[in-house]
Amino acid sequence: MSLTENKTAYCIEYFYAKPQFRQQLSDALLKIAKQTQKEPGCLQYDLLEDDKNENLLIIVLKFTNKEAILAHEKAPYVTSFVETQMNQYCEKVIWNDASLVHHSTHS
Repeated sequence: MSLTENKTAYCIEYFYAKPQFRQQLSDALLKIAKQTQKEPGCLQYDLLEDDKNENLLIIVLKFTNKEAILAHEKAPYVTSFVETQMNQYCEKVIWNDASLVHHSTHS
């Protein structure tokens, strides 16, 4: 897929917080959410807490295309978080970029 292809882009991110930093991580991700929602191409930014593990925070991101999500990843407030707070607050971080396979409708 070409990076400029006009196809909706998703990213699912899993942040496993160090228990003592769970609240700080949540606060930092909510701050990033406010900035991200103002970015061109941002369609969705949801911060979720796992029902079985309160130290697992999940972000669901949706952008208009891959180019927009790549621009988000290079935003100064994102790179600053990654380079400083993320390692301090998290035991593990996993993220997956994805594209929609098909669109389902509910009846």
